This record gives sequence, structure tokens and C-alpha cells, in this order.
Amino acid sequence: MSYPKFIDVASYQPDTLAYFRAAKKSGIKAVIVKLTEGGTGTKYVNPKATKQIKNAKAAGLIVHTYHFLRATSDNDARGECRYYVQQAKARGIGDDSIMAIDVEAGNLTHNKSKLTSYINSFTDELHKQGYPNIAIYSNTSWFTTRIDRSKTIARSFWCAAYGVNQPGIDDAAAWQYSSNFRINGSRTDVSYDFTGFYTGGAKGIAAKPQPKPKPRAQWVNNNVTYKLKTAVKLRKGASTSSSVLTTLPAGSVVKTDRAIIQGGYRWVRQPRSGGYGYLVTGPASNTLEYVTTVKNAAKPVTRVYTVRSGDNLSVIAKRLGVSTSYLQGKNGIKNANMIFAGQKLKY
Repeated sequence: MSYPKFIDVASYQPDTLAYFRAAKKSGIKAVIVKLTEGGTGTKYVNPKATKQIKNAKAAGLIVHTYHFLRATSDNDARGECRYYVQQAKARGIGDDSIMAIDVEAGNLTHNKSKLTSYINSFTDELHKQGYPNIAIYSNTSWFTTRIDRSKTIARSFWCAAYGVNQPGIDDAAAWQYSSNFRINGSRTDVSYDFTGFYTGGAKGIAAKPQPKPKPRAQWVNNNVTYKLKTAVKLRKGASTSSSVLTTLPAGSVVKTDRAIIQGGYRWVRQPRSGGYGYLVTGPASNTLEYVTTVKNAAKPVTRVYTVRSGDNLSVIAKRLGVSTSYLQGKNGIKNANMIFAGQKLKY
């Protein structure tokens, strides 16, 4: 494979500059250093973490950290997170670094719902502490049976799976494929970065992991009146293959009640006597190219959408009947991948 690689280290690996220079020479782009474990009962700090962070940076590697989760309640998870953040800040780990949650401890609950809640409590606390870049680490078995990935706030899954040809989950952002990568003779865990999240934006060229199914477009409320800039066909259905009812000339004023983006166009529904008509307001890339909005006397109402767990901006745009670029511009979002559950989006 040609995906960029990164390693993770703990007290078992060296903390020398020579080790990290050798890692960089072998093609490694980044390193994730174990920093802490527990925090509300047992408190542990990797004794090599400070030098590992310092020397990895000196060798020119991107540096992130991880915490080994042992929480037995939501309050425990938040307490562990605060301890982790305290130690991270003391070592100069900024908010541009990834904060990974290692979920594999033997003491963790087998209750899927509770464990997912603990992970979300830890993640939420990281957001409150000012760290937006979060990953969840575990193995294939845990990701499929112990963690409800559909309900986690953090969406970057770093999956361990050895001796196989793929990570075993279709939404893995990174794959720890070996624990026996040799750097100056030391065994080291090594991972592929499928998304560039861990290695600073690099993109692989090998075959991609199994793709997610495309989200199904949904109709949304759209009580808007439009004036046509050009002649537009009014159809029986929201499809270019649907039969034409009539052709509306430029200048026509059309009242609508629903909208959807599908088939490469934004469609709106016009209530008519005995049914509905459907017309295009523009292509998906410029959804209002064929129309202008008729201003009402009343002050326009700003609508707000609350981001749900598992959402991405593309899914939200389809759900609301607008374009991704429209949502980015309306909400000042520079990176379409950087949204989080609970965030309020204007549309």
C-alpha cells in the first residue's frame, strides 16, 4: 500500500533522538505517544513521554498523544480526560494535535451502550478543554461488538487488526496493521493513515477501504417564493425523466413548499390544484442558478440545524436541500470535515 504511515509508542519503545530519526528515515510521518492511563483512581504517566515527544518533534515528525481509558462511569471518563489534558498541556501539546482514546482495557464494561457513553463523555470533555481533533483506538472485535460507532461523537476510528488484508470495519480512518515494525531493532506498532488526518493531510494512492453507502436524499420544508430567471419545465415528478406538465416562462413567480437535492439538481415542489408540480432551481453546484428569491415583507427567519452524531456536512446539506458550499459560507466553516455533534448550523 502507498498510504502514509505513522507509529505509536509507549514506555516499551526508546525515547532517543536516534530512534525517531530512524523512524523518519524509514518513511514514518507521525507518532502517537502514550501519555496517560486512568486518572480518577490509578494515575499513570508514561515515564518516557516527555523525551519521546521532544525527540520526535526534533526529528521532524508530527506528534500526537493518546490516553488509555479505564473509566467505570461517565464522571470517571471526564475525570480521566481532565487529567490527560493537564499532562498534555504541561508538555506543550497544542489544540492542533490529535488526542486519541485507547479503548481496550480489561476492566471496561461489556455494556455497549454504557461504554459508548463513557467514550462520548471523554470526547465531550476534550471539546470543552479546547481539543477538537479526536480519535478512538480499538481493535476490530471491540469496534463491532463493544462500541456503538453510530453513536460516538468522535468519528475518526483507528483500528488494530494484524495478519489480515483490511481492518475489518468499513469506516476505519487508520489501520494499525502490525506490532512488529522494526526501528533500530525495536518492535513498534505501525499504522496506515487512510484519510490524512493523522499525518497532516497526505493522501494515499492505494485501493480505498470499503466505501460508505451514499446518504439518501430527503425532502425538507421550503416555504419560499421564487421568480424564474429563465424558462423552466414544470414536471410531474422530481426527475428529468418525468413527464412535463408545462414550461414556465422567465419571470414566472412560483410558490413552493418542499425542496430536495437529487440527480444533480435542486428540485422544489409547487402545490397545484389537485396535486403538485416539480421544477429545478439550479444544479447541485449552484442551487439557485435559475431563480431569484422573492422577498417577503416579513423579516426572514434564520433556521438552525443541530448536528447529530454521525453527520457530515454532505449528509446535512442533502437533508436540508442546500449545497455543502452554501452551509460552509453561511456558517464560516473553512474545513468541511471539522463539525461536531451539538454544533448549530444556520441555513
